[in-house]
Amino acid sequence: MKSTLNRSKKLIAAFAVAGLLAGCAGGADTEPSNTETDSNSGGELKPITVMMQWGIDGPEGLVLADLIAEYEAQTGNTVELTVVSGDGLDIKRTYEAAVLAGEEPDIVLTNLFASTVDWVSDGATVAVDSYVDEWGLSSVIREGALGVWDSPDGIRGFPYAGLQWPIFFNMKALGEVGIDTIPTTTDALIDASKKLRAAGYQPLAVGGNDWSGTKLFLQMVETYLDAEESKQLMAEGGFCANPKAMDGINLIRDLVSNGVFADNTEGLGYENMVALYHEEQAAMMYSGQWSFAGVPESLAKETEFGGFPLASGAAWSKPTAYNSENGVGINISQNGAANIDAVEPFVKLMFDKKWLSRFAVEASIIPVVEPDSVDPSGANDLFVQAVVDLPTRVDYIPMPDDHVPGDVINALPAAVSLAFTPGSSADKICSAVDDVYSSAG
Repeated sequence: MKSTLNRSKKLIAAFAVAGLLAGCAGGADTEPSNTETDSNSGGELKPITVMMQWGIDGPEGLVLADLIAEYEAQTGNTVELTVVSGDGLDIKRTYEAAVLAGEEPDIVLTNLFASTVDWVSDGATVAVDSYVDEWGLSSVIREGALGVWDSPDGIRGFPYAGLQWPIFFNMKALGEVGIDTIPTTTDALIDASKKLRAAGYQPLAVGGNDWSGTKLFLQMVETYLDAEESKQLMAEGGFCANPKAMDGINLIRDLVSNGVFADNTEGLGYENMVALYHEEQAAMMYSGQWSFAGVPESLAKETEFGGFPLASGAAWSKPTAYNSENGVGINISQNGAANIDAVEPFVKLMFDKKWLSRFAVEASIIPVVEPDSVDPSGANDLFVQAVVDLPTRVDYIPMPDDHVPGDVINALPAAVSLAFTPGSSADKICSAVDDVYSSAG
């Protein structure tokens, strides 16, 4: 295991490249202390510190609060919890700044995305291979999920939550304009959007100026690319030089010009998108399973899931969607490794069937574990749709998080917003995206 002292210069270089040093305590010259000398092995348990991106009052946060209470009752130890809200990148910046200051929490709950993929190699977190085996979790966590989280330096963290990323369709709104089935082609999507606008609804809501718009942009670009072509494009760039990618960008331009996306999508963020759908101003939304539990009960009853509608000549046979096993996982820092006696019972509790089931049923988390490790009794209808029905309706296509370099995907939203801006040319859009890849390289 790397020492905290030895990793400092490498971390500073790695995080500075990603532009993540702003606001870091003590600045780039801060030299962290060597926390590995502080192991509590064999002695009284030290409090553990946990950082998470789940909201404290959200469904995941409420379940976690109960789990923490049980952990404290069982161990007599305490948990100090830090919540970092934001767009999913904020927790990564906050954690990385804490690493540079030598004050990182023992555990960080976040997804395998952007700079997270390099945390083990950079020394910001530790590989958990030995813990997976020693703690008996290799028989609980799906082998495929461990594979997704694996790296040349070891398993990056404990995979916990999977992703299902459909289109939400408000069937009540669609029914009001004479549409009784979800659109499965882009022609049907355009037709539905025009009818919805005439009835006073915004059509498809997406955060065109943040990560959600970036994901949908890439999903639409993948329309005419097969899996291997998609992976190569996302990994290397070269959008302007790729005729199939340009077909995808032209498809986006066609959808924009036909009013498929909500007004001013190029300036919207994820929270705006959610508000438009929850308030039934927009009839469709592009979101994932993390948002199921927050959908108002009356609207959830009217919501049906599908993939992004299929365009003529597409490389896929069904509407497309993303799924992945790189959702929120449990990452252990070097401070956590030094406090492993206190960390171990917390992680084991997270994988206890009782708590896996509560996260699934109450927070709509899709645990990446063996089926007999979860009791889904009482799960809401949206969760059941995502797990049972959606896979029969869609083709799952390569997930950007698994292929787009972290420093690229962090910088893409500004370029991608052009795609949702009326009047932007396909050449301008692809050039902006390729410039992001070139700058990152």
